[in-house]
Amino acid sequence: MEGIKDLLGNMKTSKQNEYEIIYEGIVAKIFSKASQMLTKLAIPFSVDDIKEESDAEDDSWRYTVIKIKIEAKEDFDRISDEIISYAYSDIDPNDATRVLLILKNV
Repeated sequence: MEGIKDLLGNMKTSKQNEYEIIYEGIVAKIFSKASQMLTKLAIPFSVDDIKEESDAEDDSWRYTVIKIKIEAKEDFDRISDEIISYAYSDIDPNDATRVLLILKNV
């Protein structure tokens, strides 16, 4: 999780599901909501990476990528859509474009 150190700004540390995650603002909210839903659905997961990236066409545009590995034993696409929808609910669309949540089935 070296990419966590790449995040800029006013950082905060929180313990979520036995992971010490460094994040701020909108990243914290999206990660927290995703982990809440995963826990509610009793789906095992691990944080693969959290890092800041820049757009390939516009280097000044930066966004945070959150990669979470999950162990979905049933319809991964449906579960993934449900978790992502919940994680981004109540998020301003302009803010939502600054965070990319990726779920990978392992």
